[in-house]
Amino acid sequence: MDNLLQQSAKLQQKQQLSARQRTSLEFLQLPRQELDARLNEELANNPLLEEVFPEELPPESFPETIPEKEDETEFAARFAESDQWHSELPLPGESEEDAADFWSGIAAPPPTLGEQLAREFAGSPLDPKIREIAEMIVESLDEKGYLSTPLADLAMSCDADLDEAEKALKFVQSLDPAGIGARTLDECFQLQLERFGKWRGAVRTVVENGLENLEKFSPRTLAEKYQLTPEEFQQALAVLRKLDPAPGDNDAPAAVVLPDIEIFSTGRGGFDARLLRERERRFDICHRYEKLLEDPGVSAEDRAFVRDKIRAAQEVIQSLEMRGSTLLRLGRWLAERQRDFFRDGVEKLLPLTMKQAGDALELHETTISRAVSGKYAKTPQGMLALRFFFTTGGGVSGGKPEISNRAIEEKIRQIIAGEDKSHPLSDDAISEKLKASGIVIARRTVAKYRDKLHIAPASLRTLR
Repeated sequence: MDNLLQQSAKLQQKQQLSARQRTSLEFLQLPRQELDARLNEELANNPLLEEVFPEELPPESFPETIPEKEDETEFAARFAESDQWHSELPLPGESEEDAADFWSGIAAPPPTLGEQLAREFAGSPLDPKIREIAEMIVESLDEKGYLSTPLADLAMSCDADLDEAEKALKFVQSLDPAGIGARTLDECFQLQLERFGKWRGAVRTVVENGLENLEKFSPRTLAEKYQLTPEEFQQALAVLRKLDPAPGDNDAPAAVVLPDIEIFSTGRGGFDARLLRERERRFDICHRYEKLLEDPGVSAEDRAFVRDKIRAAQEVIQSLEMRGSTLLRLGRWLAERQRDFFRDGVEKLLPLTMKQAGDALELHETTISRAVSGKYAKTPQGMLALRFFFTTGGGVSGGKPEISNRAIEEKIRQIIAGEDKSHPLSDDAISEKLKASGIVIARRTVAKYRDKLHIAPASLRTLR
């Protein structure tokens, strides 16, 4: 009965989402680069949608290229060729051949990891829902190629079930580079070993029992525990040291980050946010064509076509406004809640959840998830992904009951980055260094944080 009720509620939610709401949610979720591509598609497919550049050209600079009135034949011909309106044109004063030579001489930017993965499955015969989830998984990968967002959250954002999300993740994990889409270091190594045909024997035993054991026990103890000879155990470690703990780092160039918002100091310790208007594209409806609705010489079919295109153009314009408004509100909320972080750095980062943001802004938690997905902010602490600000609490610092997990992770990252590479620090040693700085957490908790950072145990960091 509970299952039936859940299915009924899910179906009802789908029916309540209008086309405009779906477009708004899609635009909100898209990162800047993908949004630009989506807007270009809208321009190419809708002759009643036009891009305006009020800050670049004065009104008198816009040429009058559209006649006040077209007869029905000209109208039909123009709309029949609407998909060619925005094709690439040669530069002024150049022939088409010269323009082709000019553009071919400009090197295309290297693909990002997400673009590289998207190209791999562009031609794959995937179910549309699986493809949608796979695209969101790729978008959610961190800089090392790991998926840190819970799969259940991604399934909910795509209005899918967990089985579909599992299929999509399995597909992403089949792409190159090997290990991409893993959720833990153990899974990352397993994916690579499976790809290389080495998921067997001693090395499989070591990984299946958990790499965290390499920090807990001596090699001799583990060899006996796993019923391996010392030589077999050492050979397994040698194989693991050759694997890549961060498959997303080296196999694709870093993405070009285009921030949507800027968080800036207002003086006297305060901070505020603003949309980066130079990134915002502006659109309007080509009102000359609206007059065709009043022209008795235009057929009913063409009037219906114009109405549909006007409605689609309005959806684009209003969806962009909603996207900007939501990001601005979220940015201002973060500027207020995290002002100590913006002033003093990561040690002052407060633990926040998307539910807290949703409650404060009167938005659903999944809407916040869409808003932060793939978005960046220019801040006094550098360029940061909006997801950076959402982290739970943990540990004790300076007598305070809680600091953000992100602050603890950063401290651990710094400690490991500064270690003697010939004698890597054990989790116990890291725990002691944290304690000296006022952060009290146990060795096993250090291991959990290290694993979340996708950093190998000390025994595997040796001679890496």
